[in-house]
Amino acid sequence: NAGLPRMENGETVFPMQAEEFAKWAPEFIACGVKLIGGCCGTTPEFIVQIKKNISSLRPAEKTHDNGILHLSGPRSTVSAGTESGLLIIGERINPTGKKKLQQEFLAGNLELASAFAEEQARSGANLLDINAGMPGIDEKKTMLNLIRRICIISDLPLCIDTTSPEILEKALRLYPGKALVNSLSLEAVRLLSLAAIKKYGAAYILLPLDDHGIPESTEGRITLIEKLLEKCRAEGIDEGRAVIDGLAMSIAAGQNNAHITLDLISHASARKLHSVIGLSNISYGLPGRPELNSAFLAMACGRGLSFVIANPQEEIITRMRFSADALLGKDAQCKKYINAFSGAVVSASEKPAGPDINSRLYNAVLRGSKDTVQTLVDEARALGIDPFLIIRDIMVPAIQEAGSRYDKKEFFLPQLVAAAETMERGVALLRPFIEKQAQEKRGIILLASVKGDIHDIGKNIVSLLLRNNGYDIIDLGKSVDEKTIAREAKEKKADIIGLSALMTTTMTEMKTVINELKKQQIKSRIMVGGAVVNSAFAESIGAHGYAPDAVKAVKEADRLMERKLEK
Repeated sequence: NAGLPRMENGETVFPMQAEEFAKWAPEFIACGVKLIGGCCGTTPEFIVQIKKNISSLRPAEKTHDNGILHLSGPRSTVSAGTESGLLIIGERINPTGKKKLQQEFLAGNLELASAFAEEQARSGANLLDINAGMPGIDEKKTMLNLIRRICIISDLPLCIDTTSPEILEKALRLYPGKALVNSLSLEAVRLLSLAAIKKYGAAYILLPLDDHGIPESTEGRITLIEKLLEKCRAEGIDEGRAVIDGLAMSIAAGQNNAHITLDLISHASARKLHSVIGLSNISYGLPGRPELNSAFLAMACGRGLSFVIANPQEEIITRMRFSADALLGKDAQCKKYINAFSGAVVSASEKPAGPDINSRLYNAVLRGSKDTVQTLVDEARALGIDPFLIIRDIMVPAIQEAGSRYDKKEFFLPQLVAAAETMERGVALLRPFIEKQAQEKRGIILLASVKGDIHDIGKNIVSLLLRNNGYDIIDLGKSVDEKTIAREAKEKKADIIGLSALMTTTMTEMKTVINELKKQQIKSRIMVGGAVVNSAFAESIGAHGYAPDAVKAVKEADRLMERKLEK
């Protein structure tokens, strides 16, 4: 935009001129920007000035950063490098050998997978491996639903584990971050994944495997890895995003297997590349597996291992990890080691998990677990809990906690939406049982996106939270003209009218609506919001209140209702 908009004589004005606007363009190009232009308030003159300023420039080339590999989740970044220490890829979201998870996948239920994600994150995982490969299900549909679900409840980057190039392409297209692909090999079918890895800039695990199988020697495996790296370079894929799989295999099948894996890790370190192992494979078929796994992991860390695919809830593994990082100088002042072994308490604001229906339903709303809310609501009713109390004493505190976390930037918009939608589903299930009770509503609120504005996602979130906090909501939708708003407000006797605008070109319609309401002598309180609206604008057009987001909209509605009642 040509600066921040302001209102002058009822018109939206952008104060910035073309010369000032365009002077910023070279700095963006230096940061690597490849496409640049103008939006609200700009004219062809602005674009001409930009071109004049950058015509001799080229975008900065992106290179991998001194052996540091950056991976990102929807809301966080993990970096693997010389000082980062060992990173754990949580292995539990994989149906292999897990009958209950298999049954849930077959039923289209992701609740156990969601629980695994949260438990592994709390136990110290840095990434989460997700695998949906099993007979009898639609692997593509399950994988995409897993990504959608896990990205709401967890900030951690994902390791997308599939052998299908088609599924990988769809998964990387959907994933909101830089993923780690598990994995790429010289098998003909897996080489088809190169296109998706290049297109979406993913990091990738290289498996020393081709159509002839796995070489038995370290040299043979190194040869395959180097061939894979050559193919990646030929496709224009940066080898700095490669992670070499040490391909740990059980020493029960060959005692030299541990040495081969360790030597391959050493080769990766010498090439200044990252490495990973699937830890549990090394002890397959043997007793005392945790101890054997832990000892092997220590040896691998000594060779420069970057990632381990393991269960972070196995205490012996996490303790070894902190110990190795401290001994290898990858834990400044041994801070992580001291925190792990000094008895420091990890805080958790969820209610303790357990058989208590109140805690389980509370956590379901807080986590946005729509798949289980009906079962939990039915269980609560079967136990004789009053439907109104289910909402008041369990669901409302949960949605309030979600709002509090959102305020503190501990939750983000997808998590807030999921919690609100889960509560809405629960309330809808209970509504028939409480309509007979004399429950006093807090007020009637009419919502609308103003004329010309076709955006309503934010308004819909506001609607969910207001409804879940006891208000009757009349939602007129998007691009609603002032006469319709006035007519509906008068007919429905709205206590509050909430107006939304996302565009600078439509925000002036809010003033038009307020003028119409005054003309018809409608006494409803008026609250405004939207991306382009601020408190100064709200005051300038005569609105009674302003809310920058959905959580504050509930608080502002409460305030306006209190003022209305005082009068």
